[in-house]
Amino acid sequence: MVLIYTFYLSDKHMKNIISALLVIFSLSVFGQKTRCQKITVEPYMSFQFYEHFNRLVLNASDPNVEFISGFDFKWSYKYKLKVKVEEFEEALSDGSRFNYSLVKGIKKEKVTDPYEFKLFLTSKPYPFETDETVSNFKYVNDSTYQYFDKIDIEVPSELKSEFEKIRSGEMSKNGNLRFVGENKAILLRFD
Repeated sequence: MVLIYTFYLSDKHMKNIISALLVIFSLSVFGQKTRCQKITVEPYMSFQFYEHFNRLVLNASDPNVEFISGFDFKWSYKYKLKVKVEEFEEALSDGSRFNYSLVKGIKKEKVTDPYEFKLFLTSKPYPFETDETVSNFKYVNDSTYQYFDKIDIEVPSELKSEFEKIRSGEMSKNGNLRFVGENKAILLRFD
């Protein structure tokens, strides 16, 4: 009788171990993969030709990071962040495979003057031709335009004629800019 009782406990113990292993295996194989990661976010955004429209996205140490939910980006500040990364089982229609959300800010540092950066300038909000006369630039005053509703760009008089060609849609170019405020930069030159 003692032998049978010992065998029964061993069998029950084995069943518990096998059940626990199956749960762990199924979670790792079939569950959404989640991890935490530290990233650096530059003090400016980057231009992106997107699937259906053009946009500005975060410029981060992880090239897959375009947007971080819960993160309030401010131009002219460099960030170190801890983010939660969720990998989708299948890629979305735009090809993205990850969702990023802010866990905590580690460091927020204002860049020192003079800090220059490049930004692609185009008036076209769509990567394809349309009949609409929509522009990425909004008039603020005689020398300043808001770009993608994200940053004000001050245009010096000596660059105004070339800038007007960009604003009218005749051409698109990289501009070199320098911060003159939290969400404001001055255009220095074109590449």
